[in-house]
Amino acid sequence: MTRDQTGIVREAVAEYDRVDTESVGSIPALERLLARGRIRPATLRLVDLGYPPSALHDISISDALSDQRSER
Repeated sequence: MTRDQTGIVREAVAEYDRVDTESVGSIPALERLLARGRIRPATLRLVDLGYPPSALHDISISDALSDQRSER
């Protein structure tokens, strides 16, 4: 997930928290967020995706992190 996507998710969650605690009348909070276009319904279930394919890595995670730190 990119930083932009993370920010969008955080905004939607924050808005949901605000809306959920407000007096929303007869329209549930999630339906209001859907109507505003702030969230969209799921198109599939995560269970249906299955496990990610395993991949052989030429470099260990520790070495990759070390390389990133040295680049800074």
